[in-house]
Amino acid sequence: VTLTNTQSINTSTLTKILFDNEVIDSNNDFTSNTWTPTVAGKYLVVGNVQMQSMEDTDKLKTDLYKNANCVARTALTLGAGTTGGVCVAMIMDMNGSTDTGELRITHDNGSSKNAGNTTVDGSYLMAFKIAE
Repeated sequence: VTLTNTQSINTSTLTKILFDNEVIDSNNDFTSNTWTPTVAGKYLVVGNVQMQSMEDTDKLKTDLYKNANCVARTALTLGAGTTGGVCVAMIMDMNGSTDTGELRITHDNGSSKNAGNTTVDGSYLMAFKIAE
């Protein structure tokens, strides 16, 4: 899934990314901005959020959540005038019925900034089953 529009992210506020475009969803596992796999197994889950117009020394944190708990985080300090993305990845063991996954982001710019980019699909969440 991707974020093709922009989403305003308030400063210092952990925010769930509201993906608006399903590229491939072969099992209908993605609904209401949450991934709930219907087949149990181990999944490689990768998420990226692109933030626009960040300033010198702004920090971004992208978190991967499983069942409302943060299980992986990537942090990045950006340079002046940067549009940058922060990628996070993890192998997650999912039960195929109630386990959920989602992507959240926070930044410390001091004002609201937009996630997403209307010219490049730089914000996405994808999952691949790799083992039983």
